[in-house]
Amino acid sequence: MFSKKKIIFGILLVLPAVFTLTYFFIFSNFSENKKIIYENYSSKLQKEYDLTVAGYTKAADLIFKNMINRQDILSNLSTAFSEADESRVDILRKDLLTELMPMYKSLLDYDFRQLHFHDKKNVSFLRFHKPEKYGDDLTTIRYSVKSVNSEKIKLSGFEEGRIFNGYRNVYPLFFEGNHIGSVELSISINAIINQIKKLDDQEVEFIILKSVVLEKVFESELGNYTEWSASEKYLLDKNVNTVSQLDKGLSSNDRNRISRSLDKSLKDNTPFSVPVRLNGNSSILTFLPVRNLQDQVVAFIFSISGDDEIKEHNTSFLLMSSAFVLLMALSSFLILFYFFSNRKIESLLLFDQLTGALSRMYLFTKVTELFNHHKRYNSLLSVCMIDIDFFKKVNDRYGHPAGDSLLKELVHLIIENLRVTDFIGRYGGEEFLVLLPETDRETAYGILEKIRNTIQTHQFAIVGYITISGGIAAADETIDDAESLIEKADKCLYYAKENGRNRIVMSDRP
Repeated sequence: MFSKKKIIFGILLVLPAVFTLTYFFIFSNFSENKKIIYENYSSKLQKEYDLTVAGYTKAADLIFKNMINRQDILSNLSTAFSEADESRVDILRKDLLTELMPMYKSLLDYDFRQLHFHDKKNVSFLRFHKPEKYGDDLTTIRYSVKSVNSEKIKLSGFEEGRIFNGYRNVYPLFFEGNHIGSVELSISINAIINQIKKLDDQEVEFIILKSVVLEKVFESELGNYTEWSASEKYLLDKNVNTVSQLDKGLSSNDRNRISRSLDKSLKDNTPFSVPVRLNGNSSILTFLPVRNLQDQVVAFIFSISGDDEIKEHNTSFLLMSSAFVLLMALSSFLILFYFFSNRKIESLLLFDQLTGALSRMYLFTKVTELFNHHKRYNSLLSVCMIDIDFFKKVNDRYGHPAGDSLLKELVHLIIENLRVTDFIGRYGGEEFLVLLPETDRETAYGILEKIRNTIQTHQFAIVGYITISGGIAAADETIDDAESLIEKADKCLYYAKENGRNRIVMSDRP
């Protein structure tokens, strides 16, 4: 048997491990919450981007349906695409330009950037933003045009261009049932950026892979791009941002962290957020990968936000850590106090302090639990009410201490004759309730008879020989609740006492 001193020493040895594990849990929870905060930054930017793109795409669909996909325009295009005389084609091109230029100028006011027609062989016919540039083959440059002319199905998404980048909506064109070419309505990235800024007052920028620009853009248009200070692999689109907020006060460590994160995002296509210092202030950069129509990450939209939420989270963690230190100072006392007091409290609640049988309160909890199990699964259950015959005479003759001794010895004998699955509780005074799960009435009778015989032949200390009476009731469909089952066993006990005592009486129903 361990001494209290050894127990205390053992607890003190364990405490450091407990504290370490607890702090590890707190720190893990803190890290996970911080990760969620960063994910929320990314999720918010993604939703703002998706919402903006969806609105512009819907507008493009309406413009195409009501203003471009008209018979007079389609007839003009069909004639131009089949005309061999270049001078005649130029006239038709100018007619189309004249016809749609007012509409195109109106579109510019709503952030649309390009209106571009192509023939079915992917050759540029008319760029409204650059009318003088036409006749170039887009097959190897513009996946969207090639795909729409091949599949004859509308295609929407981000795509790099020879002049501008944009979120493109490319529609197939048909005249008199024949496919004749395609048309593009492009939304500028600048428009998308500006709308995201309006949704949430924050700085938003756009960067594109330098390798993509050098491969796709006309050499004459390369002046539309400038170097991005945070990474040499990316360029700024001057039509979106002429300078970047990251040009000022970004440390080399932050640049390296951003560069590594961008490389990773290129591979796994996931948005990310990183903390940085800008001009001495803490900020959060959230990068959203922009995939082109071939599902390749070719650019990023990123926002610059304050880190108030992260600061609050860090402050909470510091406060929590401080509180944990104080908790450590008090824990030894509290754990030891709990160790020595908990068993006593539990014993008071669950067990009768005199006999060691279940307490009356817990007894009712247990019998209700077993009865509910019977109701749900139709399992067997018997309860037995036991009472000492003429117990009052014992107290009167030998005194209450002798009566208490008798009760303790009686419970010990009963427990020795019960199974490990059975229960005994003190119902009140000298009455005890025995619970026999998975036991029918006849089996219960056999168990109680054995107990009765054991008790009547046992010589108790001080009082000598005694007898008991008992009543048995088995749960069946006529009994609605545990209280009724106990009441039935009590009636059987009463019958046993009225008919001579020292006997066990079963209910008249199994």
